[in-house]
Amino acid sequence: MRALHVQARRVASRSKSQGERDSLLRLVVQIVDDMRRLGLRIGATEVDSCVYALSRLGSYDAAIDTWQRCAAALDSEHASVLAQHSIKVMFPQTHTYALEAAVALRRTQLVCKVYRQGIGAMQTKRGSIAGPALNAQPIDASFFWCILSPRLKASDATQWRPDRLGSAFLTQVYQDATAHASSNLRLRCRIAQHLLRALFAEGLSHQAMQLYIELCNYRFEHFYRIPQNSTDSDSGCSGSMVTAEILCEVVGGLCRHSQLEEAYSTLCSADQNNRNIYTWNAYFDGLSNAIQTSKRMQDAVAVDNRMREMLEMRIREMEELDGILPDIVTRTIWMRACFRCGDWVGGEKCFSENLETMSSDVVCWDTRIRGLLESTDKEAVGRGWRLVGDLVSKLDGGGDAAHAMDGRLVETVLRRMLPRVSSRPRYMSPYEVLETGEILRIFEWAERNISADSGNLYEIIISSLIREDKIEEALEVHDTMCRRGVWSPRSVNCMIVRALAMPRASDAGENEGVARAISRAEEFIVAKIPVQQYAAAYFILLKLALQNRDYECAWRLVDEHYPIARSAAGEESGAPGAVSCVYPSETMYNTFLRLTKEHGNSQQHRLVLARMTEHINAIRQSHPAPARRIGRVHSYYKETSS
Repeated sequence: MRALHVQARRVASRSKSQGERDSLLRLVVQIVDDMRRLGLRIGATEVDSCVYALSRLGSYDAAIDTWQRCAAALDSEHASVLAQHSIKVMFPQTHTYALEAAVALRRTQLVCKVYRQGIGAMQTKRGSIAGPALNAQPIDASFFWCILSPRLKASDATQWRPDRLGSAFLTQVYQDATAHASSNLRLRCRIAQHLLRALFAEGLSHQAMQLYIELCNYRFEHFYRIPQNSTDSDSGCSGSMVTAEILCEVVGGLCRHSQLEEAYSTLCSADQNNRNIYTWNAYFDGLSNAIQTSKRMQDAVAVDNRMREMLEMRIREMEELDGILPDIVTRTIWMRACFRCGDWVGGEKCFSENLETMSSDVVCWDTRIRGLLESTDKEAVGRGWRLVGDLVSKLDGGGDAAHAMDGRLVETVLRRMLPRVSSRPRYMSPYEVLETGEILRIFEWAERNISADSGNLYEIIISSLIREDKIEEALEVHDTMCRRGVWSPRSVNCMIVRALAMPRASDAGENEGVARAISRAEEFIVAKIPVQQYAAAYFILLKLALQNRDYECAWRLVDEHYPIARSAAGEESGAPGAVSCVYPSETMYNTFLRLTKEHGNSQQHRLVLARMTEHINAIRQSHPAPARRIGRVHSYYKETSS
């Protein structure tokens, strides 16, 4: 029977027909199940074939369950069980198949668990039980690669983001790859790239720069050299482990943390081979995003214009320093900068001067429409609505290029149209520019081209309903969103929580109290919001309670899930919400301390500081990164209080 399932798997791997391949893989699973029922020996070959077949059939949970049961039997602490079991060891590729299945499920907690258990099993010495030939199993680079580049079809439409595994986990992966695949520079560079992204996302820019400096100082000529004729962009390690992709991550991360000068210095000091149009555009994008006109700042316009002048100067430097000409992305960034500075004429001029390339790019149209409709100039807004009407007429005319743009543009148009056709528009209404028939045609075009599974569509509709004070209708749309399996983003959930927490007139005509409004919002959080969004959702309620100086309610919210929030399903289930997170977050603590200080309530201020000390000690080992963030808030307020 072993020969039969091995042969079936071999034929399946060579088959070009999907139906035939699936039939053979199901046969493999059936043979292994029959061997188990007949009491025949189930060894590493059977486990490997079964996990492989289940993962390729899309039965990811079953593949992981089969792998976990066998991996548990190999635990060195259960040597007596292992001696009675026919499995002495699992092949290295079996762990890779299980990890691929976990990545396909898009469950970060499960990926971390499978990785740790798999690499632990491959590193374990079996001694007399397994025999000398099986003691040391090499860890193939494919085990690490499957975390970075998913090989199996995802169980949903969620995009895989390795950086969301967290900097602590990716640091361990990087160390493991260095220990077991030190000569694979391409692999290590890719892991470092995602690790840098995770560090910047968690606000750890100092640690990210330390890693970048280590990569710059690393030299590998003495044992490894990438072929000069290599065309793989990931193999661009020249002299150090810094690639153009890594430089792009560093420059972009520094810009997102408003460290523009350091980003420019890092870019200019990098190897010229790594400075390309993508790295420069990452810096230009940071400069453009720094242009955020605020009416609260008296010199906001002057600051924004200086940033735009700097952007123009840096674009010229790119041409002079590296001989790189601006591409369509650079031009789009410049156009966005013009609109953000209030110079909509300059933005339109940029589009018209580059009409040949920009007119066929959906991102350029998106930037142009958004810039015009968000302008404070009525002439620009009117021009924007006329542009939307003309564009929809052209898109309705047909053509492959037009239809390719519809899906991307429709969300931009709807996001700006729905708030403006409401009963209480805060902006210039399209009715002031377009005829009613044209507006109806725009909505009909949007209805034809938007996907019912688009999370952005639900966000647009829910925000419009909340703006109209139609909370019940917004909740119905949210329920529909959940029933259809569309992941509700944090922005949508927090929008609903904020609306529910606002006191409103009851049916009897009396205003509800703040406590009742908060209780209503809490019910929604527990029933509908995943655990990883608890801190953001409860932050809204905590702030409302503190603004009303309701400290009893504030402490109840803080204690609700202290010190770790966990889903009711538990971490083992692997469901999207079945995770844990530190609770309260540093943002909640910061707001609590800031408002108690403003209120002059020193007693409550000291109680919060004491709770933070207790919380830091409780999570220091299990969650070091959140503990550090809470510690920084604690140190700041302790110093200012003294």
